[in-house]
Amino acid sequence: MNAMRVRAVILTGLAVAAFLTWAGLTNAGKRLPPDKSIPLADLRDRPVMGSLGHPLGTIVVIEGEVADESYTNLKEDDGATLLRVRAVNGEKLAGERLFHFGSLNLRVGTPAVGSRFKFTGYETGGFTGTPTKAFDYVGRFADTGYRFTTEFVVLRDEAKSRD
Repeated sequence: MNAMRVRAVILTGLAVAAFLTWAGLTNAGKRLPPDKSIPLADLRDRPVMGSLGHPLGTIVVIEGEVADESYTNLKEDDGATLLRVRAVNGEKLAGERLFHFGSLNLRVGTPAVGSRFKFTGYETGGFTGTPTKAFDYVGRFADTGYRFTTEFVVLRDEAKSRD
């Protein structure tokens, strides 16, 4: 997979940031203050819940419809093929989740806009973007901001043969 496609896939996790803000971060059932940092050890010892309702790295089957960049009209979606995920492991989601299409399997071709899909894969995440203080050293440039994002990595197209 080329670096541009990987970069495009990585820029898809706004849903997790919104979910973490909405749900709040907890410590023994108590909401943490917004300025309280999460120790790295906590991330290593406890699973991070993804936007699909499963811990990151869990293999799941997603279903939905394919859209193009015009679906959101966001700069970060320019040139992207978007997966409008509506069900996970056969269970309908309360609202759709949006991911850029990206695959680790070269046999899984880019799906056609408007088509339905059923993919096996996993949601993963990490930080992307540039911290604001970095601009003090390198000058300003267009960026989407430093934030935690997720991506869905397609391993197999369930509609195609499994060989």
